[in-house]
Amino acid sequence: MTGQHPRSYSITARLALLFAAALAVLSLAAGGYLYHALTLDLTRRDEDELHGKIALAVEAVRRIDSFADVSQRDSELAHVVVGHDRLTLYVIGDDERVLFATGHPRVPASARAALLASMQPRTFATDTHSVRALGSHARLRSGAPVGVFIESNTEETDRLLASHLREIVLAVLLSALLGLGAAYGIARSGLRPLREMADTAKRISADQLGERLSVEAAPAELRQLAAAFNAMLQRLQESFARLNEFSSDLAHEMRTPINNLIGHTQVVLSRSRSADDYRAALESNMEEFERLSRMVGDMLFIARADSPQTRVNRRPVDLHAVALKMQQFYEPILAERELALSIAGAGRVEGDPLMVERAVSNLVSNAVRHAATGSEISIRIEDGPPATTLAVSNRGQPIPPEVKDRLFSRFAHADTDGRNGEGIGLGLAIVQSIMKLHNGAVTVDSDASGETRFVLAFPAPSVEPRAA
Repeated sequence: MTGQHPRSYSITARLALLFAAALAVLSLAAGGYLYHALTLDLTRRDEDELHGKIALAVEAVRRIDSFADVSQRDSELAHVVVGHDRLTLYVIGDDERVLFATGHPRVPASARAALLASMQPRTFATDTHSVRALGSHARLRSGAPVGVFIESNTEETDRLLASHLREIVLAVLLSALLGLGAAYGIARSGLRPLREMADTAKRISADQLGERLSVEAAPAELRQLAAAFNAMLQRLQESFARLNEFSSDLAHEMRTPINNLIGHTQVVLSRSRSADDYRAALESNMEEFERLSRMVGDMLFIARADSPQTRVNRRPVDLHAVALKMQQFYEPILAERELALSIAGAGRVEGDPLMVERAVSNLVSNAVRHAATGSEISIRIEDGPPATTLAVSNRGQPIPPEVKDRLFSRFAHADTDGRNGEGIGLGLAIVQSIMKLHNGAVTVDSDASGETRFVLAFPAPSVEPRAA
């Protein structure tokens, strides 16, 4: 039925059933082999006995002079099967008349000719049980041909084989039941480490992500699983830590413009003011609203970039053209701050043009914001293996080592005091997200002289971009 799942059994039950089934099959195979071997052995013994007895009977018939003498010599023929109640000996003449018999013949008259021709024992089914018979040609002392037959009643053999078959079936069933119990106990004992791992996993929660499985104590088959599970917990713990840090930073970053809006609005509303004052207040509030809007937009971009479903729309991108575009865009700001922007080198990469432009723009904006007045900002492009790089350099205050380690984190600021009044600390985090989407990397180097260099490294065109 749609929506229903097939019943799932425990691994212990499955292993026990499979072991019991395998043991039953092996027992059945062994029992079948023994039954077959016993059948062949009993058949061979019966056939050897028939061959021996018919040889004695043929020898006795050769000493008979005529058909009339057969009845007179019945004691000698009868002696051949004395003590063998399951054997029947009889002699047939050319006219198919029974000349002598120690019992009632059971082989059909129509089958006697074929039996004489084959000279091999054959088994015939009767109403009650089967008989195994052997025939042979013989001649009386007078030269008259006769047929000598000997039959063996297989009722006792069949009964013995049937008894052994029942014992074999019983042994198979018993071994399956015993195997099922033993396999269940073995499987349950063998799977104890899994239950211990499950108990450990139950204790793990958002407040206890530091719990780990013991890899050394786990069986060899489960060490890889335990290590992978611990690695997953490590990633989850790091993700939760980043999420908590991000939530705290987000609340802190949003609190400042919101407090500014509230405080400024309260001051304006504290008394009646002119239209120009209200307009100035709205313009001031508008700046804070724009800051909040940029913050929300940047966070949405990072969220989309970090999503596993996000894919890069790859197209050829001319990095030199991108650098020229940045030079033209930032020309007014560069002139205002008495800065120069130089471009050197050229190269092409495969990527999303808008994302590449945004990454370069964020680096240039960062360089403009921190460059010393009257200095030069440079963009250097190098096209060659193992990667195509674009470096943005500026001269200003060196980045402290403790700040450098978290520079690409969200809401991180390069200033020593953590703030310089510009930006919201998401620009470099966006750059890192963009480079991850392109299977590339962004690095930073800042020396004691104040030379800071950000480098975007794009992979060779043959490398496929990842799905973030």
